[in-house]
Amino acid sequence: MLNAEVCVIGAGPAGSTIAAELAKAGREVILLEAHRLPRPRVGESLAPTILPLLEFLGIKEAVVASQFLRPQATIVRWGARSQTREVEGDIPGFQVDRGEFDSILVEMSRRNGVCFRQSTRALTATRDENGRWRIRAAADGVLETINCDFVVDAAGRSSFLRRQRLSLTCPTMAIYGYWRDAQLSGDETRIEAGPEQWYWGAPLPSGCFNATVFVDLCRIRAADNPVTLYRALLYESELLRDCLRGILTADPRVCCATPSVASEVVGEGWIKCGEAAFTIDPLSSQGVQSAISNAIQAAAVVHSLLGCPGGSTVLARQFYRERVQAAAFRNAMFASSMYREPAENFQTSFWWSRAQVHAPTISTSVARLPSSEDVLMWSTDAAVLQTPVIDGFCVRLGTAVVPPGAKPVAFVGTVPIVDLLEILRFPRIAKSLLSILRSRYGCQVGNEVYRWLIESGVVRQKSAVSQNTQEQKKVNID
Repeated sequence: MLNAEVCVIGAGPAGSTIAAELAKAGREVILLEAHRLPRPRVGESLAPTILPLLEFLGIKEAVVASQFLRPQATIVRWGARSQTREVEGDIPGFQVDRGEFDSILVEMSRRNGVCFRQSTRALTATRDENGRWRIRAAADGVLETINCDFVVDAAGRSSFLRRQRLSLTCPTMAIYGYWRDAQLSGDETRIEAGPEQWYWGAPLPSGCFNATVFVDLCRIRAADNPVTLYRALLYESELLRDCLRGILTADPRVCCATPSVASEVVGEGWIKCGEAAFTIDPLSSQGVQSAISNAIQAAAVVHSLLGCPGGSTVLARQFYRERVQAAAFRNAMFASSMYREPAENFQTSFWWSRAQVHAPTISTSVARLPSSEDVLMWSTDAAVLQTPVIDGFCVRLGTAVVPPGAKPVAFVGTVPIVDLLEILRFPRIAKSLLSILRSRYGCQVGNEVYRWLIESGVVRQKSAVSQNTQEQKKVNID
Protein backbone atom coordinates (compact mmCIF):
# COMPACT_ATOMS: atom_id res chain seq x y z
CA MET A 1 0.00 0.00 0.00
CA LEU A 2 1.28 3.45 -0.97
CA ASN A 3 0.40 6.76 0.67
CA ALA A 4 0.67 10.31 -0.68
CA GLU A 5 -1.01 13.67 -0.43
CA VAL A 6 -1.64 13.81 -4.18
CA CYS A 7 -1.98 11.08 -6.78
CA VAL A 8 -1.52 12.25 -10.38
CA ILE A 9 -2.84 9.87 -13.02
CA GLY A 10 -1.13 10.18 -16.39
CA ALA A 11 2.50 11.16 -17.08
CA GLY A 12 2.01 13.24 -20.20
CA PRO A 13 3.10 16.90 -20.28
CA ALA A 14 0.26 18.00 -17.99
CA GLY A 15 0.69 15.19 -15.46
CA SER A 16 4.46 15.55 -15.13
CA THR A 17 4.17 19.35 -14.87
CA ILE A 18 1.53 19.45 -12.15
CA ALA A 19 3.32 16.69 -10.21
CA ALA A 20 6.59 18.65 -10.30
CA GLU A 21 4.95 21.94 -9.33
CA LEU A 22 3.13 20.39 -6.37
CA ALA A 23 6.34 18.70 -5.22
CA LYS A 24 8.09 22.09 -5.38
CA ALA A 25 5.35 23.43 -3.10
CA GLY A 26 6.18 20.75 -0.55
CA ARG A 27 3.46 18.24 -1.36
CA GLU A 28 4.02 14.49 -1.34
CA VAL A 29 3.13 13.37 -4.86
CA ILE A 30 2.90 10.03 -6.64
CA LEU A 31 2.68 9.98 -10.46
CA LEU A 32 1.14 6.97 -12.20
CA GLU A 33 1.65 6.12 -15.88
CA ALA A 34 -0.14 3.18 -17.49
CA HIS A 35 2.59 2.57 -20.06
CA ARG A 36 6.32 2.07 -19.93
CA LEU A 37 8.37 5.05 -21.11
CA PRO A 38 9.33 6.08 -23.65
CA ARG A 39 6.11 5.49 -25.55
CA PRO A 40 5.14 7.01 -28.93
CA ARG A 41 2.52 9.76 -29.01
CA VAL A 42 1.24 12.29 -31.52
CA GLY A 43 1.65 15.99 -30.91
CA GLU A 44 5.24 16.33 -32.06
CA SER A 45 5.08 19.99 -33.14
CA LEU A 46 5.95 22.62 -30.51
CA ALA A 47 5.61 26.32 -31.32
CA PRO A 48 8.41 28.77 -30.35
CA THR A 49 6.10 30.28 -27.72
CA ILE A 50 6.64 27.18 -25.55
CA LEU A 51 10.20 28.31 -24.70
CA PRO A 52 9.24 30.54 -21.71
CA LEU A 53 7.33 27.62 -20.20
CA LEU A 54 10.28 25.27 -20.67
CA GLU A 55 12.52 27.84 -19.00
CA PHE A 56 10.05 28.21 -16.11
CA LEU A 57 10.10 24.44 -15.59
CA GLY A 58 13.89 24.33 -15.75
CA ILE A 59 14.09 22.02 -18.78
CA LYS A 60 14.79 24.48 -21.59
CA GLU A 61 18.46 23.52 -21.81
CA ALA A 62 17.65 19.79 -21.86
CA VAL A 63 15.09 20.23 -24.66
CA VAL A 64 17.36 22.51 -26.71
CA ALA A 65 20.28 20.09 -26.26
CA SER A 66 18.21 17.14 -27.52
CA GLN A 67 18.47 16.21 -31.17
CA PHE A 68 15.04 17.62 -32.01
CA LEU A 69 14.48 19.35 -35.34
CA ARG A 70 14.18 23.15 -35.32
CA PRO A 71 12.16 24.06 -38.45
CA GLN A 72 12.72 27.63 -39.64
CA ALA A 73 9.55 27.81 -41.73
CA THR A 74 6.15 26.32 -42.50
CA ILE A 75 4.88 25.52 -45.99
CA VAL A 76 1.22 26.48 -46.12
CA ARG A 77 -1.36 25.84 -48.84
CA TRP A 78 -4.49 27.26 -47.23
CA GLY A 79 -5.79 28.99 -50.33
CA ALA A 80 -5.10 28.64 -54.05
CA ARG A 81 -1.30 28.81 -53.77
CA SER A 82 1.43 27.41 -51.55
CA GLN A 83 3.61 29.80 -49.59
CA THR A 84 6.51 29.46 -47.19
CA ARG A 85 6.10 31.34 -43.92
CA GLU A 86 9.28 32.04 -42.02
CA VAL A 87 9.38 31.76 -38.24
CA GLU A 88 8.65 35.11 -36.56
CA GLY A 89 11.39 36.50 -34.34
CA ASP A 90 14.10 34.13 -35.68
CA ILE A 91 13.44 31.66 -32.84
CA PRO A 92 12.26 28.31 -34.24
CA GLY A 93 10.05 25.81 -32.48
CA PHE A 94 10.64 22.06 -32.31
CA GLN A 95 9.67 18.84 -34.02
CA VAL A 96 10.14 16.42 -31.16
CA ASP A 97 10.13 12.74 -30.46
CA ARG A 98 7.27 12.74 -27.95
CA GLY A 99 8.62 9.68 -26.19
CA GLU A 100 11.89 11.49 -25.46
CA PHE A 101 10.22 14.83 -24.73
CA ASP A 102 7.77 13.31 -22.25
CA SER A 103 10.65 11.44 -20.60
CA ILE A 104 12.44 14.77 -20.04
CA LEU A 105 9.34 16.04 -18.24
CA VAL A 106 9.06 12.89 -16.12
CA GLU A 107 12.71 13.15 -15.12
CA MET A 108 12.05 16.79 -14.16
CA SER A 109 9.27 15.65 -11.83
CA ARG A 110 11.49 12.98 -10.27
CA ARG A 111 14.24 15.52 -9.58
CA ASN A 112 11.67 17.55 -7.67
CA GLY A 113 10.82 14.60 -5.43
CA VAL A 114 7.87 13.00 -7.23
CA CYS A 115 7.45 9.24 -6.81
CA PHE A 116 7.03 7.97 -10.39
CA ARG A 117 5.41 4.61 -11.13
CA GLN A 118 5.27 3.49 -14.76
CA SER A 119 3.41 0.47 -16.12
CA THR A 120 0.83 1.23 -13.42
CA ARG A 121 -2.74 1.62 -14.62
CA ALA A 122 -5.27 3.28 -12.29
CA LEU A 123 -8.46 1.19 -12.28
CA THR A 124 -10.91 2.62 -9.74
CA ALA A 125 -11.15 5.47 -7.25
CA THR A 126 -13.33 5.48 -4.12
CA ARG A 127 -13.42 7.65 -1.00
CA ASP A 128 -13.57 6.50 2.61
CA GLU A 129 -15.56 8.02 5.47
CA ASN A 130 -12.75 10.52 6.13
CA GLY A 131 -12.72 11.76 2.55
CA ARG A 132 -9.42 10.09 1.59
CA TRP A 133 -9.12 8.53 -1.84
CA ARG A 134 -8.42 4.85 -2.35
CA ILE A 135 -6.96 4.25 -5.82
CA ARG A 136 -6.86 0.65 -7.04
CA ALA A 137 -4.16 0.17 -9.67
CA ALA A 138 -2.49 -2.64 -11.61
CA ALA A 139 1.31 -2.50 -11.66
CA ASP A 140 2.62 -4.93 -14.26
CA GLY A 141 -0.47 -7.05 -13.59
CA VAL A 142 -0.16 -6.92 -9.78
CA LEU A 143 -2.96 -5.12 -7.91
CA GLU A 144 -1.97 -2.41 -5.43
CA THR A 145 -3.62 0.41 -3.51
CA ILE A 146 -2.68 4.09 -3.30
CA ASN A 147 -4.21 6.19 -0.52
CA CYS A 148 -4.22 9.95 -1.05
CA ASP A 149 -5.98 13.19 -0.14
CA PHE A 150 -6.32 14.54 -3.67
CA VAL A 151 -6.61 13.03 -7.17
CA VAL A 152 -5.36 14.78 -10.31
CA ASP A 153 -6.82 13.41 -13.55
CA ALA A 154 -4.19 14.03 -16.22
CA ALA A 155 -5.05 10.90 -18.21
CA GLY A 156 -5.80 12.70 -21.46
CA ARG A 157 -8.95 13.06 -23.50
CA SER A 158 -10.42 9.73 -22.35
CA SER A 159 -9.70 10.77 -18.72
CA PHE A 160 -9.87 8.72 -15.52
CA LEU A 161 -12.60 10.56 -13.62
CA ARG A 162 -15.31 10.40 -16.24
CA ARG A 163 -17.36 13.55 -16.79
CA GLN A 164 -19.52 14.70 -19.69
CA ARG A 165 -17.64 16.67 -22.36
CA LEU A 166 -18.92 19.55 -24.48
CA SER A 167 -17.73 19.47 -28.09
CA LEU A 168 -16.86 22.94 -29.34
CA THR A 169 -17.06 22.10 -33.07
CA CYS A 170 -18.29 19.31 -35.31
CA PRO A 171 -16.65 15.89 -34.68
CA THR A 172 -13.20 15.79 -36.30
CA MET A 173 -11.00 12.72 -36.59
CA ALA A 174 -7.28 12.47 -37.35
CA ILE A 175 -5.83 9.66 -39.47
CA TYR A 176 -2.06 9.59 -39.12
CA GLY A 177 0.81 7.43 -40.21
CA TYR A 178 4.60 7.42 -40.17
CA TRP A 179 6.50 7.15 -43.44
CA ARG A 180 10.06 6.04 -44.03
CA ASP A 181 11.92 7.33 -47.08
CA ALA A 182 9.19 9.86 -47.83
CA GLN A 183 10.25 11.82 -50.89
CA LEU A 184 9.92 15.19 -49.14
CA SER A 185 12.96 17.40 -48.62
CA GLY A 186 13.48 20.03 -45.93
CA ASP A 187 12.48 20.22 -42.27
CA GLU A 188 9.46 22.47 -42.75
CA THR A 189 6.07 21.67 -41.29
CA ARG A 190 3.41 21.37 -44.03
CA ILE A 191 -0.22 22.48 -43.70
CA GLU A 192 -2.78 22.24 -46.49
CA ALA A 193 -6.53 22.64 -46.95
CA GLY A 194 -8.53 20.26 -49.15
CA PRO A 195 -12.21 20.32 -50.13
CA GLU A 196 -13.40 18.05 -47.30
CA GLN A 197 -10.25 17.65 -45.20
CA TRP A 198 -7.04 19.32 -44.14
CA TYR A 199 -3.50 18.05 -43.84
CA TRP A 200 -0.60 18.39 -41.45
CA GLY A 201 2.82 16.86 -41.98
CA ALA A 202 6.29 17.14 -40.51
CA PRO A 203 9.64 15.31 -40.46
CA LEU A 204 10.64 13.80 -37.11
CA PRO A 205 14.04 13.35 -35.44
CA SER A 206 13.86 9.61 -36.16
CA GLY A 207 13.97 10.30 -39.91
CA CYS A 208 10.34 9.33 -40.41
CA PHE A 209 7.66 11.70 -41.66
CA ASN A 210 4.32 12.10 -39.89
CA ALA A 211 1.49 12.68 -42.38
CA THR A 212 -1.90 13.39 -40.78
CA VAL A 213 -5.29 13.98 -42.41
CA PHE A 214 -8.17 15.58 -40.52
CA VAL A 215 -11.66 14.58 -41.68
CA ASP A 216 -15.23 14.53 -40.48
CA LEU A 217 -16.28 11.60 -38.31
CA CYS A 218 -18.87 10.51 -40.90
CA ARG A 219 -16.09 9.80 -43.44
CA ILE A 220 -14.39 7.44 -41.03
CA ARG A 221 -17.66 5.62 -40.37
CA ALA A 222 -18.43 5.34 -44.07
CA ALA A 223 -14.97 4.04 -45.03
CA ASP A 224 -14.66 0.31 -45.70
CA ASN A 225 -10.95 0.46 -44.96
CA PRO A 226 -9.22 3.36 -43.12
CA VAL A 227 -5.91 2.51 -44.82
CA THR A 228 -7.47 2.86 -48.28
CA LEU A 229 -9.14 6.14 -47.26
CA TYR A 230 -5.88 7.47 -45.84
CA ARG A 231 -3.89 6.71 -48.99
CA ALA A 232 -6.60 8.15 -51.24
CA LEU A 233 -6.67 11.39 -49.27
CA LEU A 234 -2.88 11.71 -49.33
CA TYR A 235 -2.97 11.32 -53.11
CA GLU A 236 -5.22 14.41 -53.27
CA SER A 237 -2.66 16.48 -51.35
CA GLU A 238 -0.23 18.76 -53.18
CA LEU A 239 2.16 18.94 -50.23
CA LEU A 240 2.06 15.39 -48.83
CA ARG A 241 1.41 13.25 -51.93
CA ASP A 242 5.07 12.24 -52.22
CA CYS A 243 4.77 10.34 -48.93
CA LEU A 244 3.15 7.62 -51.04
CA ARG A 245 6.53 7.05 -52.71
CA GLY A 246 7.92 6.02 -49.33
CA ILE A 247 7.10 3.14 -46.96
CA LEU A 248 4.29 3.30 -44.41
CA THR A 249 5.86 1.83 -41.26
CA ALA A 250 2.54 0.52 -39.87
CA ASP A 251 -1.17 0.81 -40.51
CA PRO A 252 -2.37 4.37 -39.93
CA ARG A 253 -4.07 5.14 -36.65
CA VAL A 254 -7.30 7.03 -36.05
CA CYS A 255 -7.93 9.32 -33.07
CA CYS A 256 -10.39 12.02 -32.06
CA ALA A 257 -9.29 15.61 -32.77
CA THR A 258 -12.48 17.46 -31.77
CA PRO A 259 -11.93 20.46 -29.48
CA SER A 260 -13.87 19.88 -26.28
CA VAL A 261 -14.11 20.86 -22.62
CA ALA A 262 -15.16 18.79 -19.60
CA SER A 263 -18.50 19.78 -18.05
CA GLU A 264 -16.81 20.02 -14.63
CA VAL A 265 -13.06 20.36 -14.12
CA VAL A 266 -12.62 20.67 -10.36
CA GLY A 267 -14.46 19.32 -7.34
CA GLU A 268 -14.09 18.15 -3.76
CA GLY A 269 -10.72 16.42 -3.62
CA TRP A 270 -10.14 16.19 -7.39
CA ILE A 271 -9.17 18.18 -10.47
CA LYS A 272 -8.75 17.59 -14.20
CA CYS A 273 -5.85 19.13 -16.09
CA GLY A 274 -4.39 19.05 -19.58
CA GLU A 275 -6.50 17.22 -22.15
CA ALA A 276 -8.60 15.68 -19.39
CA ALA A 277 -9.91 19.23 -18.77
CA PHE A 278 -10.05 20.53 -22.35
CA THR A 279 -8.66 19.84 -25.80
CA ILE A 280 -7.84 22.43 -28.43
CA ASP A 281 -7.96 22.42 -32.20
CA PRO A 282 -4.82 20.80 -33.66
CA LEU A 283 -4.50 23.63 -36.18
CA SER A 284 -2.76 25.77 -33.56
CA SER A 285 0.00 23.17 -32.92
CA GLN A 286 -0.12 24.28 -29.28
CA GLY A 287 -1.67 21.26 -27.59
CA VAL A 288 1.43 20.45 -25.53
CA GLN A 289 1.99 24.11 -24.64
CA SER A 290 -1.65 24.47 -23.61
CA ALA A 291 -1.45 21.35 -21.42
CA ILE A 292 1.70 22.56 -19.61
CA SER A 293 0.32 26.06 -19.06
CA ASN A 294 -2.95 24.64 -17.71
CA ALA A 295 -1.08 22.24 -15.41
CA ILE A 296 0.90 25.11 -13.85
CA GLN A 297 -2.38 26.87 -13.06
CA ALA A 298 -3.92 23.64 -11.77
CA ALA A 299 -0.97 23.09 -9.40
CA ALA A 300 -1.62 26.42 -7.68
CA VAL A 301 -5.31 25.53 -7.43
CA VAL A 302 -4.60 22.12 -5.86
CA HIS A 303 -2.12 23.66 -3.41
CA SER A 304 -4.80 26.17 -2.38
CA LEU A 305 -7.47 23.48 -2.04
CA LEU A 306 -5.16 21.47 0.21
CA GLY A 307 -4.76 24.48 2.45
CA CYS A 308 -1.88 26.81 1.66
CA PRO A 309 -1.48 29.91 3.93
CA GLY A 310 -3.66 32.74 2.64
CA GLY A 311 -5.25 30.60 -0.08
CA SER A 312 -8.98 30.33 -0.69
CA THR A 313 -10.76 27.16 -1.79
CA VAL A 314 -13.73 29.10 -3.21
CA LEU A 315 -11.50 31.48 -5.14
CA ALA A 316 -9.32 28.61 -6.34
CA ARG A 317 -12.23 26.68 -7.86
CA GLN A 318 -13.68 29.86 -9.40
CA PHE A 319 -10.30 30.79 -10.84
CA TYR A 320 -9.73 27.38 -12.41
CA ARG A 321 -13.19 26.99 -13.97
CA GLU A 322 -12.92 30.43 -15.55
CA ARG A 323 -9.40 29.83 -16.85
CA VAL A 324 -10.27 26.49 -18.43
CA GLN A 325 -13.38 27.83 -20.16
CA ALA A 326 -11.57 30.94 -21.36
CA ALA A 327 -8.64 28.94 -22.79
CA ALA A 328 -10.91 26.42 -24.52
CA PHE A 329 -13.18 29.02 -26.10
CA ARG A 330 -10.31 31.36 -27.05
CA ASN A 331 -8.60 28.61 -29.02
CA ALA A 332 -11.90 27.53 -30.58
CA MET A 333 -12.51 31.06 -31.80
CA PHE A 334 -8.99 31.24 -33.24
CA ALA A 335 -9.51 27.99 -35.16
CA SER A 336 -12.91 29.18 -36.34
CA SER A 337 -11.39 32.33 -37.82
CA MET A 338 -8.72 30.26 -39.61
CA TYR A 339 -11.33 27.92 -41.09
CA ARG A 340 -13.27 30.75 -42.72
CA GLU A 341 -10.82 31.23 -45.59
CA PRO A 342 -11.05 27.63 -46.91
CA ALA A 343 -14.81 27.75 -46.22
CA GLU A 344 -15.14 30.65 -48.63
CA ASN A 345 -12.76 28.99 -51.08
CA PHE A 346 -14.28 25.48 -51.18
CA GLN A 347 -17.88 26.28 -50.12
CA THR A 348 -18.30 22.87 -48.46
CA SER A 349 -20.10 21.89 -45.28
CA PHE A 350 -16.88 20.49 -43.81
CA TRP A 351 -15.36 23.95 -43.62
CA TRP A 352 -18.46 26.00 -42.89
CA SER A 353 -19.43 23.77 -39.98
CA ARG A 354 -15.96 24.19 -38.47
CA ALA A 355 -16.06 27.94 -38.89
CA GLN A 356 -18.76 27.87 -36.20
CA VAL A 357 -18.06 27.42 -32.50
CA HIS A 358 -20.55 25.77 -30.16
CA ALA A 359 -19.85 28.27 -27.41
CA PRO A 360 -21.02 31.67 -26.14
CA THR A 361 -20.43 34.46 -28.62
CA ILE A 362 -17.02 36.02 -28.21
CA SER A 363 -15.97 39.16 -30.03
CA THR A 364 -13.35 38.46 -32.68
CA SER A 365 -12.98 41.95 -34.10
CA VAL A 366 -9.36 42.98 -34.57
CA ALA A 367 -8.27 46.55 -34.00
CA ARG A 368 -6.00 48.33 -36.46
CA LEU A 369 -2.44 48.48 -35.21
CA PRO A 370 -1.49 52.12 -34.66
CA SER A 371 1.25 53.95 -36.51
CA SER A 372 4.57 54.42 -34.69
CA GLU A 373 3.81 58.07 -33.83
CA ASP A 374 0.26 57.56 -32.52
CA VAL A 375 -0.25 58.37 -28.84
CA LEU A 376 -1.70 55.48 -26.85
CA MET A 377 -3.41 55.57 -23.48
CA TRP A 378 -5.40 53.26 -21.24
CA SER A 379 -8.97 52.85 -22.46
CA THR A 380 -11.67 53.99 -20.08
CA ASP A 381 -13.67 50.95 -21.27
CA ALA A 382 -11.11 48.64 -19.63
CA ALA A 383 -11.91 48.22 -15.94
CA VAL A 384 -9.36 47.31 -13.27
CA LEU A 385 -10.55 45.03 -10.47
CA GLN A 386 -9.56 42.37 -7.96
CA THR A 387 -9.99 38.75 -9.08
CA PRO A 388 -8.53 35.31 -8.23
CA VAL A 389 -4.94 35.08 -9.51
CA ILE A 390 -1.95 32.77 -9.00
CA ASP A 391 0.47 34.17 -6.43
CA GLY A 392 3.42 31.81 -6.07
CA PHE A 393 1.95 28.38 -5.36
CA CYS A 394 -1.49 29.66 -4.23
CA VAL A 395 -4.61 31.30 -5.63
CA ARG A 396 -5.39 34.65 -3.99
CA LEU A 397 -7.12 37.90 -4.87
CA GLY A 398 -5.02 39.96 -7.26
CA THR A 399 -5.23 42.76 -9.83
CA ALA A 400 -6.77 42.10 -13.23
CA VAL A 401 -8.12 44.11 -16.13
CA VAL A 402 -11.40 43.50 -17.91
CA PRO A 403 -11.01 44.25 -21.65
CA PRO A 404 -14.17 45.53 -23.37
CA GLY A 405 -16.63 42.65 -23.72
CA ALA A 406 -14.24 40.09 -22.26
CA LYS A 407 -13.39 38.35 -18.98
CA PRO A 408 -10.81 39.49 -16.42
CA VAL A 409 -7.16 39.00 -17.38
CA ALA A 410 -4.42 38.94 -14.73
CA PHE A 411 -1.55 37.83 -16.99
CA VAL A 412 -0.75 38.30 -20.66
CA GLY A 413 1.22 35.14 -21.21
CA THR A 414 3.67 35.35 -18.30
CA VAL A 415 3.49 39.14 -17.92
CA PRO A 416 1.44 40.36 -14.92
CA ILE A 417 -1.21 42.95 -15.65
CA VAL A 418 0.06 45.06 -12.73
CA ASP A 419 3.33 45.56 -14.64
CA LEU A 420 1.46 46.82 -17.68
CA LEU A 421 -0.66 49.14 -15.55
CA GLU A 422 2.52 50.75 -14.25
CA ILE A 423 3.95 51.15 -17.77
CA LEU A 424 0.69 52.75 -18.97
CA ARG A 425 0.13 55.15 -16.09
CA PHE A 426 0.74 57.92 -18.64
CA PRO A 427 -0.03 58.15 -22.38
CA ARG A 428 2.84 56.88 -24.52
CA ILE A 429 3.85 57.12 -28.17
CA ALA A 430 3.29 53.74 -29.84
CA LYS A 431 6.92 53.17 -30.83
CA SER A 432 8.04 54.10 -27.29
CA LEU A 433 5.57 51.65 -25.72
CA LEU A 434 6.71 48.86 -28.03
CA SER A 435 10.35 49.63 -27.25
CA ILE A 436 9.70 49.48 -23.49
CA LEU A 437 7.86 46.14 -23.78
CA ARG A 438 10.64 44.62 -25.92
CA SER A 439 13.30 45.88 -23.53
CA ARG A 440 11.57 44.41 -20.47
CA TYR A 441 10.27 41.11 -21.83
CA GLY A 442 12.27 40.38 -24.96
CA CYS A 443 11.37 40.97 -28.60
CA GLN A 444 8.90 38.10 -29.09
CA VAL A 445 7.01 38.47 -25.80
CA GLY A 446 7.06 42.26 -26.10
CA ASN A 447 5.49 42.05 -29.57
CA GLU A 448 2.79 39.66 -28.31
CA VAL A 449 1.92 41.88 -25.32
CA TYR A 450 1.81 44.98 -27.53
CA ARG A 451 -0.55 43.32 -29.99
CA TRP A 452 -2.76 42.06 -27.17
CA LEU A 453 -3.02 45.55 -25.64
CA ILE A 454 -4.22 46.92 -28.99
CA GLU A 455 -6.48 44.07 -30.14
CA SER A 456 -8.14 43.59 -26.75
CA GLY A 457 -9.08 47.26 -26.61
CA VAL A 458 -7.18 47.79 -23.34
CA VAL A 459 -5.30 50.71 -24.90
CA ARG A 460 -6.66 53.10 -27.49
CA GLN A 461 -5.33 55.93 -29.57
CA LYS A 462 -5.68 59.17 -27.66
CA SER A 463 -7.90 60.67 -30.35
CA ALA A 464 -10.30 57.71 -29.95
CA VAL A 465 -10.88 58.38 -26.25
CA SER A 466 -14.03 60.32 -25.48
CA GLN A 467 -13.66 64.07 -25.01
CA ASN A 468 -14.85 63.84 -21.40
CA THR A 469 -11.85 61.72 -20.43
CA GLN A 470 -9.13 63.33 -22.58
CA GLU A 471 -7.75 65.11 -19.53
CA GLN A 472 -7.16 61.87 -17.65
CA LYS A 473 -3.38 61.52 -17.64
CA LYS A 474 -2.88 58.55 -15.35
CA VAL A 475 -4.48 55.14 -14.87
CA ASN A 476 -5.98 54.68 -11.44
CA ILE A 477 -4.57 51.44 -10.05
CA ASP A 478 -5.34 52.05 -6.39
